[in-house]
Amino acid sequence: MPPNRWHNCHNFVGFLPEVDITCSETWLEGATSLVDDMRYYADEDDEEAFADAGAEAMTLAQENEWLASDEAPSMRAHVDAVRKDDPPQDGRKVGYFIEDHRLRLVAFWLVKSSCQCDPS
Repeated sequence: MPPNRWHNCHNFVGFLPEVDITCSETWLEGATSLVDDMRYYADEDDEEAFADAGAEAMTLAQENEWLASDEAPSMRAHVDAVRKDDPPQDGRKVGYFIEDHRLRLVAFWLVKSSCQCDPS
């Protein structure tokens, strides 16, 4: 019987993952990979939102006003807030649902399941 390992990834709700699923031997490795994935995705999304808004062409005053508005990139702030309010619990599966700047719901998850993958 295949061993049980921890797997984490992210996907748009209702769709299969478009990236490789990460396989880890231990819960801590899987949870660390999940948090890294969440931070990376959120940082990339915030950068994309910044570029989509044309913020590079704004004056400093316009940029400061935009950053203080509800339109400013905030996925990383949401990721950090969710993790602070509901951090991963040792040995338990985890699921978070967070909107990106295009208002798509992204599921980030960590589950334990049997597999034939190589966690290295």
